[in-house]
Amino acid sequence: SEFKKAGEGASAHYNMGQFFFKKGLYREARNHYAAALELNPTSRAFNSAFMAASALKVKPSEFHAIYQ
Repeated sequence: SEFKKAGEGASAHYNMGQFFFKKGLYREARNHYAAALELNPTSRAFNSAFMAASALKVKPSEFHAIYQ
């Protein structure tokens, strides 16, 4: 069914977002979380992840160079 396909797509985007988030690639993570939210706008997990990635804009590898 279309609902199942949308749910699978949303989960796939969320999982990709998690991958990028853990790598410190917050812009890429945010893009995937946004895509997940488009497919499932009522998900609290997707919304929380999107908000967290939106708040973090600096990659960990860049943090030390900027704030030394």
